[in-house]
Amino acid sequence: MCLITSIKKPFIAKKDIVVYKRLVKGYYDNYVTPHQETFVTLNSVLHAKGKHEISNADKQEIRSGFVHAYLSKNKYLSSRYILFKSIIPKGTKFYISDDLAEVCAKEMFITDEKVKYGSLPPVEERVKELYKDYLSGLFEEKEINGQKIEIGYLCLSDKTFVKPDGNIYGKKIIGIVGDITDENKIIVTSLDEERLRWSDKYEMVGCYSADGKVNTKKIRDLKDRKEGDYPIFDWVDNYVTEGTEKGNWYIGSETEVKKVISLNQMLVNIGLAMSSVGVQLYVDNSYWSSSEYNSNSVRFVDMCNSYVDNYNKYGANYVRAFLKL
Repeated sequence: MCLITSIKKPFIAKKDIVVYKRLVKGYYDNYVTPHQETFVTLNSVLHAKGKHEISNADKQEIRSGFVHAYLSKNKYLSSRYILFKSIIPKGTKFYISDDLAEVCAKEMFITDEKVKYGSLPPVEERVKELYKDYLSGLFEEKEINGQKIEIGYLCLSDKTFVKPDGNIYGKKIIGIVGDITDENKIIVTSLDEERLRWSDKYEMVGCYSADGKVNTKKIRDLKDRKEGDYPIFDWVDNYVTEGTEKGNWYIGSETEVKKVISLNQMLVNIGLAMSSVGVQLYVDNSYWSSSEYNSNSVRFVDMCNSYVDNYNKYGANYVRAFLKL
């Protein structure tokens, strides 16, 4: 099991934290861990094996040196798995994955209490539980136009911003702050996503700007464009929220998508989880950018490892709308 996180320094548990450890039945009717096949004695502490070296890369891939478990319901679990309620003891070092689905800790107390997948808490509940002690203030606030803003803050319909646990005073949440540029431009990512083709045409439009708004305008200005020629741009052209109009949102460039969706994934996901129940978090999907590679392919970002590559324009990937303020 590999936990991917952009956090370099582990959290320290301020109190016992409930998590859910997946185990499998061994040959002798005992329980073992699913990947390293370590024998587990229930109602006892499971200590990590091996050592994890902290990486200087944008994201750490933690395999050894920590015991892995799950925080909540997520796409990696199913009703077939055997899950046991477990405890990260107070004072233990631990990490949380960028998709907020997994945790890993130096040690973990494994109880004998089996837990059904359907009874696991939703991710929104766990994030709210952990926010104050661990997940708030991971980045420093910036003051822009008299407002204090941080990546992961909620963007409201009147273009003001609040902390993920702040009072929205009845206003509508329209997106999450995904990045703050060096020029103090605020890039907001939408709450919604779709899975669509980039284009139904093999032709080079000239979308090679680092500014996704420029690329999106290139598509919008095509004189012979028909509906269905560029499905992701049809979607973003019609994407509106309270406080925004058609044409306000755009498809991010390769650089913008990698920064917002991958490098800032944890902070954006915290905002998404705190914003509403049922909002789709950024998980291990591939997301389109508006940056062309050639007439046949476009740059996309793989969420698993921040990997950027090319993909056929006719293929389907996920896409989110961006708003620059």
